[in-house]
Amino acid sequence: MLVTSIIPVYNAEKYLGECIQSVLSQTFVDWEMLLLDDGSTDSSGMICDNYAKIDKRIKVIHKTNTGVSDTRNRGIDIAQGKYILFLDADDYWYDNSALEKLVNTAEEYDLDIVRGEYKAVNQYGEKLFERSIIRSKREFSNKILPSGLFYTKILCGENFLVLSLIRREAIGELRFNKELSFLEDMDFYAHFLLNPLRCMYVPIRFYAYRKISTSASHIPKIKNLTDGFSMCHMFDKCCSYAVDEELKKA
Repeated sequence: MLVTSIIPVYNAEKYLGECIQSVLSQTFVDWEMLLLDDGSTDSSGMICDNYAKIDKRIKVIHKTNTGVSDTRNRGIDIAQGKYILFLDADDYWYDNSALEKLVNTAEEYDLDIVRGEYKAVNQYGEKLFERSIIRSKREFSNKILPSGLFYTKILCGENFLVLSLIRREAIGELRFNKELSFLEDMDFYAHFLLNPLRCMYVPIRFYAYRKISTSASHIPKIKNLTDGFSMCHMFDKCCSYAVDEELKKA
């Protein structure tokens, strides 16, 4: 098994079918899909079960609601793939050859992480914007990079973990901070890149990020604010551990 796609599912009945179908449509077929139903109260759980009946590569886990970080951790714990990709249940992959391209790149260059690009869409899947690829990304694209340069030149503040294919072995014992419900990707990236990794950016757009006003990241709440401020302490702590000078400076 080469790839595990981990999809936390919570009340995503409107978009879940499109999300799952985008994986089923991939030209690359050596994968498993983990649908982790995080205590949904709509028909999401039933949709997951129905898809699992038609494709044995799809596995469904029904669990009580514990949030996206804990749910992703559960997925990492049971993943069988050499590589892991995260996908949000209201988003989808719109390039059917994306998985093949990402895996081939990772295999050819023996990478720990390879990252692509995205476009933003509305609730109907209509394109909202597609940022032009900035100069630093173009300059360092398709090159093997150490963790520090990958963080400063490629992430550029866009801590979208769903854009990255990651070697499962490189994750090791690292897991998402279960206390965070906001900026959990930022926290994971910072800790993950403390390791001396082989990283690459490929300028291919494959991920459709659906911007919905009712999503967790768009609803103003005190918990998001406190999670945001906690990043200051997290970065300070990571800085004390960092060996890569570029990463330490960042």
